[in-house]
Amino acid sequence: MLNRPWTTLAMGMALGAAAAAYCTALVEAPDAELRDTIASLEAKLAKETQLRAQERHGRTNAERDARAIAQQQLDRDGYNFEPIGTVESCFADRRGTPRQGSLVPASKARIQLKVSVPPASLECLDQFSHVWVLFVFHENTNLSKVAAQKKTTYPAKIAPPRLGGKKVGLFSTRTPHRPNSIGLTVVKLDAVHDRVIEISGHDLVHGTPILDVKPYVPYDKVPDLVCPDWVNERHDVPRPIEFTDEALEQLEAAVAGKKLEFYQTLDELKAAIAQILVLDIRSVHQKRGQASDVPFSFRLDRLCVEFQTLADCIRVVQCSVDPKQ
Repeated sequence: MLNRPWTTLAMGMALGAAAAAYCTALVEAPDAELRDTIASLEAKLAKETQLRAQERHGRTNAERDARAIAQQQLDRDGYNFEPIGTVESCFADRRGTPRQGSLVPASKARIQLKVSVPPASLECLDQFSHVWVLFVFHENTNLSKVAAQKKTTYPAKIAPPRLGGKKVGLFSTRTPHRPNSIGLTVVKLDAVHDRVIEISGHDLVHGTPILDVKPYVPYDKVPDLVCPDWVNERHDVPRPIEFTDEALEQLEAAVAGKKLEFYQTLDELKAAIAQILVLDIRSVHQKRGQASDVPFSFRLDRLCVEFQTLADCIRVVQCSVDPKQ
């Protein structure tokens, strides 16, 4: 005779195991489907990622090839830069314009930017005291030849004014006659408003095209600067500046009559004239550095300044207002 309690227990355990197996099957079936779905999505994602990488690689190669072609064309035809503005300067022409702007701190000018330059691009520029100005030597005597031929031969050596006729390599000087007639100068920033940048201590001729303006920062200063001796030699003429009575009367009349564009006081006008003349703006052929009673002239603002470089002084003879200005 069967032991009924043990039989009941065995049957219960069997039924429990069967129920557990059934429940496990019910749970694992959806998990398997979910895993298959996830695996399928991951495979699709990997394929899409691979396709995107191939497209990006192809686009990168295409852009690289396009840049190479563009570079070849630029190397052949040259770069084209559009000026962002023009200089309105106290220096009407090259004669009298200093070779370095800092030599004439009283010189004044304004950079008038084009209407295509948004005023917002000048925000925060007035927080700097000085700026770099990149410009074009538009009054070079060989500019028309270069423009017509695009390529020309440049002298390998030139004679800087301070070497008395001795020649040095072109790139050891700051001559305007260069393979690319581009100049770089540091100027004092006086004011910024609208599309106008007011500057001083400059060496820019009226009408100079401006390519770019950048702030002068402390990193631009080289602490251990080394230059040849001829660069460090005195650049001025040790002669005092004297004004004739006629010249002073003309200056006073020009200031009082508000006939000048950049100078409103007699003192700053006289300072600008003196700073220019002490540099001896005459050429070597005009007996630069030597005394001569032959009169020479230059234009400053709307004035035509006539002077003589004598043995004991530089005498300003006349300062007449130029009717053409």
